[in-house]
Amino acid sequence: MHDQSTLDPASHAADKIAQLWWILFAVSVVVFMVVVALLLVGVLRRRGGGEPDRRRSRGGTRLVAIAGVVVPAVVVIALFFASVATLPAVAPAGKNARMAIEVVGRQWFWDVYYRGGAVRTSNEIHIPVGVPVEVRVRSEDVIHSLWVPRLNRKIDVIPGQENAVVFDAQQPGVYRGQCAEFCGVEHGLMALLVIAQPAPQFQRWLAHQAKPAANSPGLQAFVGIGCSGCHEISGAPSANRYGPDLSHFGSRRTIGAGTIANTPGNLAAWLRNPQAVKPGNKMPDLGLPEPEIQVLVRYLESLR
Repeated sequence: MHDQSTLDPASHAADKIAQLWWILFAVSVVVFMVVVALLLVGVLRRRGGGEPDRRRSRGGTRLVAIAGVVVPAVVVIALFFASVATLPAVAPAGKNARMAIEVVGRQWFWDVYYRGGAVRTSNEIHIPVGVPVEVRVRSEDVIHSLWVPRLNRKIDVIPGQENAVVFDAQQPGVYRGQCAEFCGVEHGLMALLVIAQPAPQFQRWLAHQAKPAANSPGLQAFVGIGCSGCHEISGAPSANRYGPDLSHFGSRRTIGAGTIANTPGNLAAWLRNPQAVKPGNKMPDLGLPEPEIQVLVRYLESLR
């Protein structure tokens, strides 16, 4: 499991969010301690008994006014300005981005498009290290929410509306993201990976993704069984964007948007009964015989 801690930032924006969190935490601790101290003072005074004199009453009134009105007002205003100061670092900044990626949320996976849709992949976003990347998001069905805690804030993915967030990873690594808006039965299994690579390595990956899949007997089986009715493989006779693109499936780390690791055994289990692996997903049980399953497994795992 990849770390999803907001307090382990890997970008400038995430670092600002972490700093704000620590400020809020520290203030909360101080406020809690002050409230407890005031409660103790009140209890101890009450136990002292006797009628309070006017001087003590005036002192108590001033204490309540300061501790209950003035200090909270100062704290709230200070936190407001601290939050506002964080906004420029986390707000969409397309003018500063040096490349753009389109991400489409679907029940329950992520479509990812590069070069205006010429390159398509699923559930993995590759970005170059040190390059601000504008991630433009939209939904094709219900409201989703894209959140990669170590890179930036959560952003809503709304049908009919395009939102954006900037990922600017400062070091190579794999950063796990998640749908953070309840979007149906498999909301909890709608993850994605952001893979930050050195720029030359990223460019090689992108160039390779643009190449069509190899034509082989496995491709003919893929089309003949009917998989191309929902899934696209570059070079296949038909193209359909209903399900995840599988053009370079064998190079991906997971199956089912982070549900299970991409291994031949797990892929075979998925093809035998996808609902047993990820209940509620949109892939039907095709009832394939074992020989056809093995042909598909060998073919799909060869797509790298």
